Amino acid sequence: MIEAFIFDMDGVLVDSEPIHRRAEREVMRELGFSIPTEEHNAFAGTTDKFMWGNLKERFQLPQSLDDITRLKQVTYRSMAQGNLHPMTGVLELVPRLALQYPLAVASSAVMDEIDLTVDSLGIRPYFRVFVSGRDVPNSKPAPDIFLEAARRLGMPPERCLVFEDALTGATAAKRAGMRVVAVPHALTEHFDFSTVADYRIPNLTYFDEKFLA
Repeated sequence: MIEAFIFDMDGVLVDSEPIHRRAEREVMRELGFSIPTEEHNAFAGTTDKFMWGNLKERFQLPQSLDDITRLKQVTYRSMAQGNLHPMTGVLELVPRLALQYPLAVASSAVMDEIDLTVDSLGIRPYFRVFVSGRDVPNSKPAPDIFLEAARRLGMPPERCLVFEDALTGATAAKRAGMRVVAVPHALTEHFDFSTVADYRIPNLTYFDEKFLA
């Protein structure tokens, strides 16, 4: 039986993925390179350190990884301020689940971005646990962040259900031994979640109690 719920943040709780992509494109422009859109979208769900570490090595960027990730985070926060909106169904499902179950946010984002999101949406009180990409050694698709969320919730992994929008995140949750509900959006709807998700729904309004059995 499912006894706890873990939510990815960007693209699941908040419609922020397009803002992240714009911020990353702006940083790439400033650094003097670009990558194809499909390749760019494949980084969805990973940490800034993972993405920019790969790109720094590939393009032999002279800037330090810390400087690059800091630039991206500053650019994102500037673009996101006042422009964060909940994904469909969030403001209905999250409070309803929180009445009966412990909830966690497990996001590859840094904690400043998690704080900005949950406060902007007014959903902080519903969550007991917040885990950022900096709290664990390995980025999604490694299972670390979900295992840490389960540990902080005091729940066995097999009793947790994860909501994820990206293939990397769904893979991480499945590797953690958790039940996975894929909730793709415009940037990830073409991904094949069939091997890593137990269910696939268009948005959170389609969540059904049968997923808990």
